Amino acid sequence: MKTLKKVLSVALVLAMALSLVTLVGAANVSKYQDFTDADAIVNKEAVDTLVGLRVLDGLEDGSFGPEGYLTRAQAAAIIARMLLGRTVADSMVATTAPFADVPANHWAAKYIQYCASRGIINGMGDNTFVPNGEVTAAQFAKMLLVAAG
Repeated sequence: MKTLKKVLSVALVLAMALSLVTLVGAANVSKYQDFTDADAIVNKEAVDTLVGLRVLDGLEDGSFGPEGYLTRAQAAAIIARMLLGRTVADSMVATTAPFADVPANHWAAKYIQYCASRGIINGMGDNTFVPNGEVTAAQFAKMLLVAAG
């Protein structure tokens, strides 16, 4: 029960951050102030927590993108990093193409494969995943609930 409470607490923080995040790139940040668009970030504590946990990085240009949206691939990366920790999640290797539109060399294939193998995420029903498609709040909430067990 204690573990479930921790997971749900992190899920709530993630849900708050969902409305502000475009995430997962190459920015080297350790707190929200490091983002080039830090003034536009509303939930600074939530962002600091997720950056500190190494769940979020920001975008390749050094921004956070608080007005952006979350892609399906980014959602898989967030969940895998949240459940496994950044080091383990990033060290995974996709052994096969998890979906027809996600080749094994796609940047998020390992996260997508991990989440799909555990039933956290699903494809679109035609063996596609649409990794760059936007995630709705309802879809992300479902992913978080399944991930929480």
